[in-house]
Amino acid sequence: MKSPIKYLIADDEALARDSIKILLKDEPELQFVGECASGQEVLDVLKSQEVDLLWLDIQMPQMNGFEVLEKIDFQKIPYIIFVTAYDEFAVKAFEYNTVDYLLKPFSNERFYKALYKAREVISQADPTLASFQEIIQYYKKQQQYRKRLSVKEKDRIILIEVSDIDWIMASDGYLEISVNRKKYLIQDSLKNLEHQLNPEDFVRIHRSTIVNLNRIHALEPWFNGEYYIVLKNDERFKLSRNFKDKITTILDNN
Repeated sequence: MKSPIKYLIADDEALARDSIKILLKDEPELQFVGECASGQEVLDVLKSQEVDLLWLDIQMPQMNGFEVLEKIDFQKIPYIIFVTAYDEFAVKAFEYNTVDYLLKPFSNERFYKALYKAREVISQADPTLASFQEIIQYYKKQQQYRKRLSVKEKDRIILIEVSDIDWIMASDGYLEISVNRKKYLIQDSLKNLEHQLNPEDFVRIHRSTIVNLNRIHALEPWFNGEYYIVLKNDERFKLSRNFKDKITTILDNN
């Protein structure tokens, strides 16, 4: 008789864990081992129980998903399906026994596709090198520039489309992001996020401000060769002299 696939769920949000349990409860050949709300709990379970498949969130208390995996003997790391709201870690994720990388929110169809892939990989015990390299190349291509950002809104995390962003401004160690005049805060540096944005769509106009080129309506002259950038929603930003040549060149070529 075929041994069941023993799986563990690790996510600091109870709702996320419950959602996975519901989707898996009627699946044949699977055996629920437990659930964890922190990285340390994952390590404790893996020390005492055999786990074949780990559904793993990246951002968790005490230590993130990668830090958890670094503390496990490489030979004992179970197969991983990352379940996260952060798309920027996909390439790094495949340095481990990663079967798939699910971005929240995901559809049931996408979830079961990941499960099917896990069943196939575990049953074969060794995925081919060719398919592994194809996965790496796929995610490198997909993750060249950010498509979505995760932001906190009250007691939940939501995803916003990068293309919907009007502007981004550095403020007291945070970044303020404006989408249709609604403001969100994320903890990051402007320099770091700028490297993750497509330069064909976003440009820095000041040492503390980035704007979406597709939102620019006009460039208005001011005093002493200075300009104001006017967005389609009528918001105005002063264009720093240091970035004037760069943005005027871009606008001339569009």
